[in-house]
Amino acid sequence: MRRAWDDVLAARKPLSDAKIALDSHIEKGGRRRDLNSDKPFEAAVKMAQERLAVAEAAHSRLQEAWNLNCSLARRGYEYARDHTNIPADIEESFQ
Repeated sequence: MRRAWDDVLAARKPLSDAKIALDSHIEKGGRRRDLNSDKPFEAAVKMAQERLAVAEAAHSRLQEAWNLNCSLARRGYEYARDHTNIPADIEESFQ
């Protein structure tokens, strides 16, 4: 889970850098710049956005799986607590 979040954070940096490079290029070229010269910068921004979207989607999937796992463990514990005697070591892990 932590690794997925680190991937999201790592994907944000290239996006920020690409946007800064595009903005810098636009400022240097002014209004009379050749718009075709923007394309490499725009492509870099788009690629960075796509990588960030993939990293965020992976993190979201892991978060949902983690939440489901925790929910199932809690529900299993509660069912066992209501219907059986739970060993002390298991009881401690849910406190």
